[in-house]
Amino acid sequence: MDQLGKRGVADLEEATRVGLQVAVEDEARQALLGAEWVIASPSIPPSNPMWRAMAEAGVHVTTTTDLWFAQFGDRTIAVTGSKGKSTTTTLVEAVLRQCGMSPEVGGNIGRGFFDLDPAAEVFVVEVGSNQSARLAHSPAGGILTALFPEHLDWHGSIDAYFDAKINLFSHGTRSEEHTSELQSHLNPRMPSSA
Repeated sequence: MDQLGKRGVADLEEATRVGLQVAVEDEARQALLGAEWVIASPSIPPSNPMWRAMAEAGVHVTTTTDLWFAQFGDRTIAVTGSKGKSTTTTLVEAVLRQCGMSPEVGGNIGRGFFDLDPAAEVFVVEVGSNQSARLAHSPAGGILTALFPEHLDWHGSIDAYFDAKINLFSHGTRSEEHTSELQSHLNPRMPSSA
């Protein structure tokens, strides 16, 4: 349990609180392969063989970040990038407060997604590349700050890193018209989805 870290322990406690079956260490592999759905930690890199094993077993995999956007994405502004995420998130919060709103701020800055008040009118969240890599839902709005080659050990390549960042914007109602253009600006070698 020591390897779970502070966020992992909090997620484990929350999962147990809401009645989810939780398995760690030795029994975890068999439990994962026999599950219908798995909520995966964003700390597990795509190179981990369990991703392939779960896909082959027909397990549906999601993340707490994706569950957040599925439920609250319509009221969420997300900030991602290599540098400037926390500063930009804080600035967006300040602008919204000046406009008379009361945003809840979290994600990689401050409180975790599900520690935010679900009744808030708007959320401003910081999202790391490991959190955006496996998303199937997007926020209502987003900001991409500067990008530099980082976390390549986790992603495996700069293209995969850029893909993970862009994925944050790939699943909204207007995503098709913008994602391909964003990809071509970030990395001309990346194939266009258009």
